[in-house]
Amino acid sequence: MKTLLSNITLCITFILMLTACSKENGCRYDAGTIIWTKSHIDDIKTMNRTRWLNIDTLSYQISAYSEFSASQRMNLWTEKLSEALQLDWFQKERMHIVRMIYYIDNNPQWFNGNLPNDKKEYDYFKLITTQWKSFAKDSLNWNDKQIAALINSPFPLDGQDGAIKLPVNMRDDPGEGDANDEEVGGRLKCNCNRSNYELTCAHVCNPTYVCSGHTFICGILWGENCNGICE
Repeated sequence: MKTLLSNITLCITFILMLTACSKENGCRYDAGTIIWTKSHIDDIKTMNRTRWLNIDTLSYQISAYSEFSASQRMNLWTEKLSEALQLDWFQKERMHIVRMIYYIDNNPQWFNGNLPNDKKEYDYFKLITTQWKSFAKDSLNWNDKQIAALINSPFPLDGQDGAIKLPVNMRDDPGEGDANDEEVGGRLKCNCNRSNYELTCAHVCNPTYVCSGHTFICGILWGENCNGICE
């Protein structure tokens, strides 16, 4: 009887792990990613940028980010931009990157996982970031890819032309497409923001698909909703 109860408990636990979705990840991940996240949750809660970058699978990194505290997310971005400052920028470019670090440091509410649902705060976020992007384009002659490499991706820059250093294992890369991408009703899970240049997409973020699971961790500073499908 004890063995039977134990087996039933294990089965129930496994099912719950497969179907569990935090309020922030919105069931965005496949079963393997959910299991990995649950088994590493203690490590994730104390994880710094170096350890996060050492995770070699993109979907695991995104899932870990969804479990981060606001301060962990802030630190991930400020350290990424501080690292970017080590490249050979002109002074005007350097100061523009420093300005974004200032915005991040002074707006912790942008990283609480609720930004898209707070209209007043989101409007302010879009105002600041739109102005920052406009200055980058008009005054610094940066293109969309260069801007996205700085503020749409927490991954390290690979030079100054907009390239980034992505994890080795892209098995669960948005756009690869497998059975795990399907949700109930046959709708694909949203995995990019169609109003932004998404560097984790193999090609583009297609806005024409009707997708489900509108969670954050897309777009600028990974604080915007996912509303498109990578191609």
